[in-house]
Amino acid sequence: MNGTTPNSTVRELDGRTVGGTEPTAGPQDRSADAPGDGRVTAGEWFASGARRLYDPIAKTMLEAGSGGGSAEPLHVFEKVVAESTVSADTRWLTMLPGYPDGSYGYAQVDRYLGPQSAPRLYVEYLGQGDSDKPARFCYSSIERADLIEAQWRAHGIRRTIVVAFDYSSLVLMELLRRRQERGAAGEDPGAAIDAVFIVNGGLFADSHSHPWDTTPLLKTPLGRVALWFGQHLPGVLEQILSRAKLFAPSYEVSAGELADLSDAIRRRGGAAFMHNAAGFVDEHRRNAERWDLAAIVRELGNTVAFHIGGSEEDPFEPRQIAAARERLPGVLARSGAPEGIWTEDKGHAVAVHTRRAADPEQALALLSGPLAELAGDTGLAVEPGRMVIELRPRGIDKGAALTSLTAERKATSVMFAGDDLGDLAAFGAVRTLREAGTPGFTVCSGSVEVAALAEAADLVVDGPDGVIGLLRALAGAIASGG
Repeated sequence: MNGTTPNSTVRELDGRTVGGTEPTAGPQDRSADAPGDGRVTAGEWFASGARRLYDPIAKTMLEAGSGGGSAEPLHVFEKVVAESTVSADTRWLTMLPGYPDGSYGYAQVDRYLGPQSAPRLYVEYLGQGDSDKPARFCYSSIERADLIEAQWRAHGIRRTIVVAFDYSSLVLMELLRRRQERGAAGEDPGAAIDAVFIVNGGLFADSHSHPWDTTPLLKTPLGRVALWFGQHLPGVLEQILSRAKLFAPSYEVSAGELADLSDAIRRRGGAAFMHNAAGFVDEHRRNAERWDLAAIVRELGNTVAFHIGGSEEDPFEPRQIAAARERLPGVLARSGAPEGIWTEDKGHAVAVHTRRAADPEQALALLSGPLAELAGDTGLAVEPGRMVIELRPRGIDKGAALTSLTAERKATSVMFAGDDLGDLAAFGAVRTLREAGTPGFTVCSGSVEVAALAEAADLVVDGPDGVIGLLRALAGAIASGG
């Protein structure tokens, strides 16, 4: 499936053979054999990958019959979508799983990506999916990072983009911290991480907000008992999952989806992992200084592109914008912000305006550093404007909004008028739409303060009155059939 060979035992990468794999076990498939919606079942997903030998003590993947490493090496599931030969400088896509569904959480994503995109590696941690579930194993983000680095070495992966979902944000921060430390020590940092995309993950240790009846309950003795029943009694785990706030309230999850999710979790006695690994929030707090995302971003500089996404309906992790709202007054006070500074809560963003200050430009310069640090701490992006600095979620800007609106309305042409630096993203979106065949036009509402916007625009008009005049002229031409 999707460019891979089901139950493959060896794979040719970079001109060398890597092995130590075995076919996946027969699926515990309690879902429909062929979902009418084309959904990939858990059975199909695990049949499309392979279980490979891994030595967690030596932190290395093993060849079949090598005889080395631990007395009892473990098997980890992985799914690789790649051509039989991949050049050394090829950039891979590494997909790190969430809790508790593991790599199966990417099954439908993989279906849409298909076989033609960049080579990709779907990781399955020990304890999840079709990987082994050792009973007396110290599950942690540290050992998960060890596994990923071992897989990168085994597959000859030297460059990668990393997608980290849910609790894998902690694993990613450990990988990034190791890269920073090795670089500072003059050592080989290993595979280069060109960019990261963190989805619904915990970014800072002091702001986790998991509901009490989810992971906080699962890590207790009561949670352990409940998951024992979930493993051994039909239908119990499905009931637990249906109440676990894993799906958006507006999403109607089907019985087949719950059955497949249960299948993915229960494989090889895996329900207990939901108890064994439920303490990852505590682990984050213990490693708060090491996994300080803001510090990691600063120390890595521009060598890694960071993208962070989330959902307002996600009940597990706080919205980063909420943390910014809470911490912003303290940042302004500590920075010695002058009188006249005011904040604007836009719902999806927070803006700090300096126009009313006695010296707006000096106030803007004074606040730029502290606000950039706050943005790093909370995983937000900094959007400068005319006497304003806006903090907003990464990946959410006027360009993304315009592109989404154009697709939603099936627009056949687009005109965007703007007057601030924040409109540059929308100008870029218009250019992209134009290149794709949708006619587009950009207008700058002229001002001496926005020279960069004027240079990027197709037309510059004289302020708001000029925009109004342009719209009236267009309306008249449309009405007259011109």
